[in-house]
Amino acid sequence: MSANEIRRWRWLPVVVVAIAVLAVLGFKFFRQPDSVAGLAVAQTAGEATVAPLGSLPVHQASADDPFPQGAPEQIEWSMRNAKAAYILFHSASCVPCLQMSKTVARVRPDYASAIVFVDVLVSDSANSSLIQQAGIRSIPTSIFLTADGQASGYIGAMTDDALRAELAKLVPQE
Repeated sequence: MSANEIRRWRWLPVVVVAIAVLAVLGFKFFRQPDSVAGLAVAQTAGEATVAPLGSLPVHQASADDPFPQGAPEQIEWSMRNAKAAYILFHSASCVPCLQMSKTVARVRPDYASAIVFVDVLVSDSANSSLIQQAGIRSIPTSIFLTADGQASGYIGAMTDDALRAELAKLVPQE
C-alpha cells in the first residue's frame, strides 16, 4: 500500500465510531419513552379497572359554582353538579397520548354540552394525588364517569368511533 492509500484509510475507524455514536444518540433521544412521570406508556389498548373516585372531597353545589381550573377540582365540580365526565390521563410526549389527544379534539365538540372533559397531564405535580387515587399505572388512560359517580376505564389510544360509543353511554337518553 502506498502512503496515499494509508492516509485515506486512517479516517475509516474515526468515521465508523462517529456513525456508531450518532446512532446511539439518535436511539436515545428519538425513541418513544417507556415511561413518563413514572407511568408506563401503553403498548396495547383495552379496558381498565378504575379505582373509585367517589372519595374525593365533594362540597355541596351552590348557585354560584363556577367551573374550576384544576383537574381534581373539575372532577369534584362534575360530581357535585351530577354531570358526566370524561377524564384523560396523558402526557404531552408519548405517541399513544398524542394520538388520543387528537381523537378527543375531534370528538369533543359533539359531546361538550353534555359531558365535562377533564384533561390530566401526568407531568403536572398538581395532579399527582389524583393520579395515585385513580390508580393510574399506564398512559393514556381514559376514565368515563357517569352522572351518578360510576366509573369505567380504558388504557391506550382509542379510535374516534370507540370513544364516541363510550361517551354516548354517559349521555342521558331522552
